[in-house]
Order: sequence, then C-alpha cells, then structure tokens
Amino acid sequence: MLRILWLTTALCLLFAAPAVAETPAYALVVNGMTVYSDVPLSVDGFRVLVPLRVVAEATGANVQYLEQEREVIITRPGLVVVLKLDSYSFTKNGAAILLITPPQLINDSTFVTREQLVAILDVNAYLNIPDHSFIVQG
Repeated sequence: MLRILWLTTALCLLFAAPAVAETPAYALVVNGMTVYSDVPLSVDGFRVLVPLRVVAEATGANVQYLEQEREVIITRPGLVVVLKLDSYSFTKNGAAILLITPPQLINDSTFVTREQLVAILDVNAYLNIPDHSFIVQG
C-alpha cells in the first residue's frame, strides 16, 4: 500500500513539474538599447504581451493615462494615439483602427500584443526566441 502511495506521488510530481516551470525572462530591446522595466513581457508560446508605456516612452513618445476614462494617450511628432482599455478600436491621427483583441490592464500596466504594438506605434517588432529578447525598431 505504501509503495502505491509513493508511486502515485512520484507520478503526480513528474507530470506537474512542466506545468509550473517558469518561463525564461525576455529582454526588451528598443532601437538597439536594452530597456529595463519593472513590468516584464508576458510570453506564452508565440503570443507576446508588451507593456505599452515602456515601449512607447523608449521610442520617444509621451504617454498619459486618464484613469476616469480608462484612456491611454500617446503623442510624439507626427503621431497621436488615443486608446481605451477594453475597447476593440483606437484612433491614430484621427482615424479609427479596429483591434482583434482589446488592450489589457495587468498589474496597473497596459499590455498589448506584438501586432497591436506595431499598429499603434508604427514600429517593427519581433520575438527573438534563441536570444530571449523582444526586439522593437522604429
């Protein structure tokens, strides 16, 4: 009986270990410079969620968050973006643009997907898996 209990426990631990394995940290690199943030990227397979403020500010944009309206306003020369949390659209230089998924508020930070980041900031962005980095250019 004790042998069965030990075998069951060992099998449970064996199969549970991959489920709790920690995802390696990915460095955020914007225009060739590593950007440090207290808000890490979220990588799940090939799906990447990026902290919008961190990347926008690293590209030289000003970012405001209007808490009452749950609105993010990003400005830099030639670019004005107004983004509402939980909305499937945003405006970029006055034109409405649709999103497949809305931006997410995670631990008081606005996160967007790689595709949304590209559309919002007019940048190129990709996940470099071998180097454990997320590269943003533009």
